[in-house]
Amino acid sequence: PPSPPPTPPPAPPKKSLKVDIIVAYSYGLNDMYRTLEWGRHWRAKTAQATGVPLVWWWGPWLVNNVPYTEDVTVVTFDPFPASKYGIHQVAQAHADYCKYLHECFESRKVDAGYPHKRLEIIGRHTPPTPRGGAQRRHKVQSKL
Repeated sequence: PPSPPPTPPPAPPKKSLKVDIIVAYSYGLNDMYRTLEWGRHWRAKTAQATGVPLVWWWGPWLVNNVPYTEDVTVVTFDPFPASKYGIHQVAQAHADYCKYLHECFESRKVDAGYPHKRLEIIGRHTPPTPRGGAQRRHKVQSKL
């Protein structure tokens, strides 16, 4: 008897982001150590392109493993609904995620004891923030 025709391959699954993202922020974590402010934007872009973090930090007396403080408040937020975006909506998902991170950060920073902090997202598609002058009244410590 003739062999049966080959079974067609299954249809590829619908591509989308399958899970939501649990958002957490550690207020005070950036105060544990000091970091080099020079070239932050360039270092962030280079780290994203190469996968190698270019972060230099130090604690008291220039010792890397001893923190200035251990006063850290970790807050978890409601999940970001990444599963509602399709594969062709990655740019929109990223923009919405960044907006959601800012909203989460701002909603709890006073309760965590950091009313003067601001969240600054740096990277490949983000222009560098102007430094100095009236725009820098408080040292920016909170970065993501």
